[in-house]
Amino acid sequence: MRITKLYAKNSPTLSLLFQACTEANSLVQLHCQLLKTGLSHNTFLNTKLVSLYAKFKRLFDARQVFDEIPQRNIYLWNAMLRGYCRERKWQETLELFSQMERLDVKPDNYSVPIAIKACAGLSAIRLGRKIHEKIMGSWVIADMFVGSALIELYAKCGEMEEARCVFSQFSKPDVVLWTSMVTGYEQNGQFDEALNFFSLMQERGPRPDTVTLVSALSACTQCERNIKDGKCFHGYIIRRGFETDLPLINALLNFYAKSGSMKLSKKVFDNMNERDVVSWGAMINGYVYNEQAAEALGIYREMLEKDIEPNSVTSVGALQACAIMGALRDGQRIHDSAIRNGFESDLAFSTALIDMYMKCGCFELGLELFNQMPVKDTVTWAAVISGYAQNGLAKESLGVFREMLMAGILPDAVTMVKVLASTAQLGLVQQALCLHSYLIKTGFEEKPFCQELIKLLNISYGTLKP
Repeated sequence: MRITKLYAKNSPTLSLLFQACTEANSLVQLHCQLLKTGLSHNTFLNTKLVSLYAKFKRLFDARQVFDEIPQRNIYLWNAMLRGYCRERKWQETLELFSQMERLDVKPDNYSVPIAIKACAGLSAIRLGRKIHEKIMGSWVIADMFVGSALIELYAKCGEMEEARCVFSQFSKPDVVLWTSMVTGYEQNGQFDEALNFFSLMQERGPRPDTVTLVSALSACTQCERNIKDGKCFHGYIIRRGFETDLPLINALLNFYAKSGSMKLSKKVFDNMNERDVVSWGAMINGYVYNEQAAEALGIYREMLEKDIEPNSVTSVGALQACAIMGALRDGQRIHDSAIRNGFESDLAFSTALIDMYMKCGCFELGLELFNQMPVKDTVTWAAVISGYAQNGLAKESLGVFREMLMAGILPDAVTMVKVLASTAQLGLVQQALCLHSYLIKTGFEEKPFCQELIKLLNISYGTLKP
């Protein structure tokens, strides 16, 4: 867009040019014309300028314009706040909001939810509560965007009772508020409560939208509802004409896969007019979950043939399939692809890579990758413990377990199973007794797979109490 003096003589003309501005370079030209024409103190035009600089991710320029304006109205403050919030600059958002309050600029129903969203981004629940207290009794508290932001904050911080209290203050909550509650319960692992709230929404509230359905389907998947529930969701999706909503259909793929019905998942997948990398990842990980490693690798290869760039999630699933099948060459290709795409240092990917190399007989390479990792989680340590044991090095496996404890990493139940397997392999009765004591103290003894392993140890040595 070419800017000339002829077009930039007055405020209305510049306003139209701002609306037509689609790139940062054109915006810089407009800014120059604003300065030349003497309209640089026009608050309306400056608000547009700040908004567009922020939209084009030039927050430094946006803030420079903002700081140079002596008289700022609420619209200008909100434009700058939105810019920071859009780029997830939570700290800067809250600092600007505090500055706004210090200058006695009264926040409105646009600035308040932005500040609360920033609190949620930082899990700053104390500050969020203070903002909540300040707006109590004002008209702002009745705004549904404010309510939704508060619910998101409390849900993010695990305070669903407080979220429920905010929700109950609205006599006619809209779809966003209902969805915030369903999503909040789902994200806090209260899956049955999420589904109960979803049912309540269908009875009393507005029609669920696609975002609501994604959260409800995710809850349904996590609490292992039967296939009938998924088919009900599927039918509802078709009746509402949501078959083209990609995140929703991806959630449906995941549900069918986790419910053990890869045939239904594949049927939905084959009928999709559009697929993204998440769709392919849902199928790859679904096949792995259902112990169909060959099919998982087949889908991964098909994805590559269609020029879909793999991400860390699809690659982790494909590596797990390689580990199951002992497909070292495929695993090496996935490793090379990760290096090219820049996610080889991703924790989940690195862990899956170590596991694949060890299970494919490249023990030394897996160990080298493990030693190079700057950050290791419980799953990473478990992969190496298992790798040692599978390569006939049970003593070394127990040594890694001791290193893990010394590093301050607490084992999970899966790690404990692998460690107990090493003690059984070596016939180390005393170590098995110590580990059994640890299981009792930490509550792992109640885990079904731990109980099964203890039974095996009892059969072998007869020393552990049932």
